[in-house]
Amino acid sequence: MQKRNANYPLPIYDEPKSRALQTRTETTDFKSFLGSSFRLREFPYEDGVNIGSPVIDMPKYLADYPNAVKSLPAKKSDTDYSSYAGYDRYEIKINKSKTISSGFKLDFKVFSISSKKKSTEIFKGSIIQESKRVNGELSVKFYDRYYEFVLPVSIRDEVFEDYMDKSFLNMLYRLSTDELIEEYGAFVLIKFYSGAQAYALYEAESKTDTHNEESIIEKNLDREINATIDLKENNNKKSTLSASNDDYQRFVLGRTPGTEQFETNSFTKVQFSIRTVGGLPAYSKFTTPKNIDETNFDITNWCNSLANKEELTIAALPEKSLIPLADFIEEDNLKNALYRYYEFGPTPENKFKYMQEPCISIRMVFYNQQIAVYETSIKTRYGEYIPLKRASMFPTQASAYLVEEAERIKKIFPNLAIEGLPNYYKTLDDSQNSLYANVSDDINEFDMDNMTKFIDSSTGKIYLLTSVQATGKKIAYTLYNDKVVKSYIFQNLINSLPVNNSISLETIRKNHYKVAL
Repeated sequence: MQKRNANYPLPIYDEPKSRALQTRTETTDFKSFLGSSFRLREFPYEDGVNIGSPVIDMPKYLADYPNAVKSLPAKKSDTDYSSYAGYDRYEIKINKSKTISSGFKLDFKVFSISSKKKSTEIFKGSIIQESKRVNGELSVKFYDRYYEFVLPVSIRDEVFEDYMDKSFLNMLYRLSTDELIEEYGAFVLIKFYSGAQAYALYEAESKTDTHNEESIIEKNLDREINATIDLKENNNKKSTLSASNDDYQRFVLGRTPGTEQFETNSFTKVQFSIRTVGGLPAYSKFTTPKNIDETNFDITNWCNSLANKEELTIAALPEKSLIPLADFIEEDNLKNALYRYYEFGPTPENKFKYMQEPCISIRMVFYNQQIAVYETSIKTRYGEYIPLKRASMFPTQASAYLVEEAERIKKIFPNLAIEGLPNYYKTLDDSQNSLYANVSDDINEFDMDNMTKFIDSSTGKIYLLTSVQATGKKIAYTLYNDKVVKSYIFQNLINSLPVNNSISLETIRKNHYKVAL
């Protein structure tokens, strides 16, 4: 094991700083939410606390395009509910993916994964066979205004090139992708309704298996959910969220104990839990689940508190209101990490990655009793591996090879730490000669002998351009700023590389696989 040269300490990065989460008009203008990152942290997602930090430099963009933001009155209310027999039907019935606006076709299972996690957390005491479990969601929304940042897909490249928030870019190359998603979120908000909502989750136990009868059982739970809504407006009500404090005579979720039976004969039990978003903090956290025929929640006072606009927050995310953050990131390795999140959800805690010290790694990538395969790689700050060399050998040759390879790689990267070499291995004598079954250098994805550099004059970002001998794959490694360069101790390498004057940034972005270092 070789440690990092103490004369080249890791640079100290500024601690991540994001805008404080603000949800009320008394602390922030709702327009400032537009162009900010959006997280799937609180459930339901339509909540101002899910706002992260600015991704797009809106003041700069609006100075050039002053009509890009709309703000219109939207005095109305809306009730929506739907049931699903299994989370494989979540997107079919709830269809949260319609809130996404992207020029790429992606699989956004993250919504159903996050919903399942929340339902499991709330109904954790419930014991129901999966074949008999049916879930449902209800939202009663009250709108005040509609906000939109008009950003067509066709001009998003322009935003990416000229209008990204500087603080966001600093954090993009300061944090691991897991940290970025946790801190900022994986989406950018461009549309929403302000207002408030009452939200409920339902879980039912069907008397029969749901297989092959999903639609029928879902419709029956829809009937049960509908029967739990008691919303009565005053006859003289003028508009939703008016200045009056008595717009609603009654708003109750649930049923009066002992007065109602199930609407259908399909379920053994139906439980529900409610949460209010915006307004007075009557039920700011999900309530303990109760049977719908045993409990009701009178939220009339909460409903009438919405006349106070200082109590409002995000009420709804309309169609195409969120842009994947990946659309505003240049490097393919960072994009791919976000794509994995969209499809598979958050990284489990035991696999959560933080930024790490870059080093050289010599690791075994395959083994059986006849053969061992070792790969030498650059291990990046993101914990990714850039292959340099691969060797196949008999397992008995491994010890000698590791020492020999370590000596070779020290000459190429003398100041970086080398991991994977046990400290009891000794350097080979000159008389020793190791013969290996196969040594392959043509998989080298960091070929410095044929490497050139390109520097973006507007941002200072450095692109190290190379290709893979075996495949012809073109790769551009990006170093965002001086601190990234110092992390890899690459200043001498960069200084030695010729400038590539025959290529444009547009061509690099089009033809190269881009990797953030």
